[in-house]
Parts: sequence; C-alpha cells; structure tokens
Amino acid sequence: MQGIVAIVTGGAGGIGRAPCEGLARPGAKLTLTDLNAAPAQRIAEAIHAADGQASAIDAAGILFDPDAV
Repeated sequence: MQGIVAIVTGGAGGIGRAPCEGLARPGAKLTLTDLNAAPAQRIAEAIHAADGQASAIDAAGILFDPDAV
C-alpha cells in the first residue's frame, strides 16, 4: 500500500482502530480522526513507533467549534 493515503474516522477504538493498524503495516500514510483526541494520538504514536506514518485529528474540536476550520 505504498503511496496510499487513508483517512479513518472514529479511529481511536473499537471497529475504527483495526483498520488504522491494518493500513499502517503495509506503508499507507494514515490520518485518523476521533472525538477522543488522547486515544487517537496514542494510536498514531504507536504506528510511528512501528515505523508507520500516521497523524491524529481531534474531531471534537472541528465538529463543535465553527472557527476551527
């Protein structure tokens, strides 16, 4: 999956976490969003630690703050 860019919504836990981890292994660049920023950041950091590429976005800040975008 080299060169693939993926965005996973709800990526911090449950059903959303598995695709994040699965996409990161083959080399995709991953952005995960979640209403829970801290778990999303931990997953992104774990993917980095395993030589993957990931970033986390706090969806709560974007969804509930009209000035955030």
